[in-house]
Amino acid sequence: MFSSVEEVRGFQPQVSCRILVDGLALRGFIYPHTGIVRGDARSLGVAMASIVAKVTRDRMMERLETQYPGLRVCPAQGVRDRTSTARAIIRLGRCPIHREMFLRKLLRGRVDPAQLGLFDG
Repeated sequence: MFSSVEEVRGFQPQVSCRILVDGLALRGFIYPHTGIVRGDARSLGVAMASIVAKVTRDRMMERLETQYPGLRVCPAQGVRDRTSTARAIIRLGRCPIHREMFLRKLLRGRVDPAQLGLFDG
């Protein structure tokens, strides 16, 4: 393992492959990669990975729906619009699956003091 911060910063992985990223190249990502804008339309490998990722996400969301009923995170229930999602979160409260940045963007501009505790974890 590493014995100092300098060793960690200087770490360069030794790999013999290149990762294809659907979109722009990732700043600060240490593994060799190539960003391909609209990669799912231009690369069969990226398109297949996209399908696997979406199916995996949908299965995860189905399991989360049983843990957090009412938030309608399950794709089978249809996508909520921004307003109904915000109302559900305000009514039911924050849960661990909500990233803070997602909540901040979703609720931007709201100043109701009752909502201030929403970001307390």
